[in-house]
Amino acid sequence: MGRLLAETKHEFPGWSFTHATAGWTATKGDQQHRADSLAALRTVLRGFTEGWHIWRSDHGRWWATRDRPFDAQAARDGAARTVDGDTEVEVRRAISEQESIAASQI
Repeated sequence: MGRLLAETKHEFPGWSFTHATAGWTATKGDQQHRADSLAALRTVLRGFTEGWHIWRSDHGRWWATRDRPFDAQAARDGAARTVDGDTEVEVRRAISEQESIAASQI
């Protein structure tokens, strides 16, 4: 379980994870999601790329573009509308980082 939790924390920066008898909880700011297992919770969190279009290029690189631009302040703070990575996990992590940048200004 320790390895899976470490991978989960790496994939979803900024989220905290707790385990109780009722299952797993992921918390980030005022967002909270629950699932029976850590694997199920990861699946839930992966679904939170709504608003982003993710694809793999012909050369195997993963890319994602946000459907809507970030607001002006988030853009000034460094939130990028398009990100890339060597793997799907990397690009999802990059998405999470951009959303974290945008959320930190609130």
